[in-house]
Amino acid sequence: MVEVKEVDIEKWLNGSGDSGFILFSLGTAIKPQNMKKETLDIFLKVFRKLEQRIICSWDSKGIENIPSNVMLRPYLPQQDILAHPKIRLYITHGGMLSIQEATYYGVPIVGIPFIADQKGNIEDTVFQGWGRIVSWKDLTEQKFSSAIQEVLTNETISMKAKERSILMRDWPTTPAEEVPYWVDYVLRHKGAKHLQSPFVTMSW
Repeated sequence: MVEVKEVDIEKWLNGSGDSGFILFSLGTAIKPQNMKKETLDIFLKVFRKLEQRIICSWDSKGIENIPSNVMLRPYLPQQDILAHPKIRLYITHGGMLSIQEATYYGVPIVGIPFIADQKGNIEDTVFQGWGRIVSWKDLTEQKFSSAIQEVLTNETISMKAKERSILMRDWPTTPAEEVPYWVDYVLRHKGAKHLQSPFVTMSW
């Protein structure tokens, strides 16, 4: 059983039925209160039409007419939610950590990047077959909705996400086994200076 610590969130996700739910998080820098009304309306209009429930990492302050299938919370236990069996899609800004977590849990994505590295991260998932990208500058209701529907209905995209998860998890040792090995390794080799970055000795 997945441990979603907030009881109301867990109950809400468990009750999402066969359609499941979507996780929506654009990181900490992009807040709905700072968006143009037209942009915020695009998100809410698209969400309102979906069969899935949408759980958003957003503060609800100042947001009007929140759709009945949308839950807003300023903080979410993201990894617990990504591990939930009813998750169908992760809508993300494409930060490296977010991509790594989506990969680990085998959740396909729709990415809306804001800065260069995020665009590259999301383009990698598109190339690998388990993600789709929507430009923030060219965001429209039609483009956003189409990307979501493609990921939700294309079984190949979901399968590719699961394949990436299997690849990422396939290691000869567990983290619990590997950590003590490397601690002992550093001790045996007196700090393992050969593994240290040259920047350690830089004067600045």
